Amino acid sequence: MVKISIIEAKFNRGRGNFENTYLWKELNEQQKRSFYKFSLNEHEHIIISSFIPTYLLTNLRVICNDYSIFYSEIKSVRIFDVEAIKGNISKLEFITNDCQTLFLELEKQTWMVIYNIIRLLIKQTT
Repeated sequence: MVKISIIEAKFNRGRGNFENTYLWKELNEQQKRSFYKFSLNEHEHIIISSFIPTYLLTNLRVICNDYSIFYSEIKSVRIFDVEAIKGNISKLEFITNDCQTLFLELEKQTWMVIYNIIRLLIKQTT
C-alpha cells in the first residue's frame, strides 16, 4: 500500500492554483463537516478533498455524490474531455472490472495531479 505521505507529496509537487481541491489535513474542522455525509470504512483515510465538484480520494477508493468505487474495481482510467490539448480537462473516465463507465468531474487545473495519483492508487491494488 502506498503511504499517505507519498500521495500528499505528489499532490504538493503538482499543485497549481487550485481553488477547491485540498489535502484533507489542510482543512479546518468546519470545512471537513461538508464531507461528513460520506461514510468511511474502518481502515479508510481521506487524503484529498474537493468542494466543487465534490469528491474525496481516500487510501481505498474514490467517493463522490453519485458513486463510490474501490481502486481495485477500476480496470482503467483515462482523461475524458476532448479539450485535453488546451488544458481544460474536467473529467476522468473510469472503466470498472465489470465494464461500467463512470466519470469523475475535476476542478480545472487539477486533472494531471489527480489522474496521476489515482493511477498510482490503482496500481497499488494490482
